[in-house]
This record gives sequence, structure tokens and C-alpha cells, in this order.
Amino acid sequence: MILVDRVHRLKPGKLIRGVKCVSSCDPLLDENRCLPGTAMVEALAQLGAFFLEVSAGQPSQAILVEIEGCKFPTRPGRGTICACSAVPCRVCRYRG
Repeated sequence: MILVDRVHRLKPGKLIRGVKCVSSCDPLLDENRCLPGTAMVEALAQLGAFFLEVSAGQPSQAILVEIEGCKFPTRPGRGTICACSAVPCRVCRYRG
């Protein structure tokens, strides 16, 4: 199930911004008529996967490091903007 409805901005290798629209007939709504936070995290992960796919030549592995400025849960009639950006990182491996 694709949870991202639109991509608003895309700069391959730099950033992507998309939106998840929530309607009252969304099959993921819980008993309180809210979209659970886990569904929003999944939408963010799908947006990140699409970002990696279109960023040819960039690293193909990613780690979701931080989610900031998010408000869970999301109610019907609202769109939630999701954004992902590439940040340089250094991988350290330790052997015991």
C-alpha cells in the first residue's frame, strides 16, 4: 500500500518533500478516527525509499535517524507534509 499521495519537491541526492492526505474513508484510521503514528512513519519511510531510488549514484542504504516536528495522530481532512534529506554520515565498525 502506497501511503505517499504526492511529491511536492525533489532534489535528487539532497531532499524530497511529499504529502500524505488523510480522508475520512482511509482504511488505516483507528477507532478514534485518527491515522496512527506508525502509518505516518511508514509514509516517511516510503518517501525515503523513493528518494534513494531517484538519487542514482547515491548510497543505496539508509537509516532513519530522527523524526522531528511531527504531530501524531493525524485526523481526516488534513494533509501531513513529510520531508527527507540526505545527511553525510560516517559508519564506525567495532570488532570485539
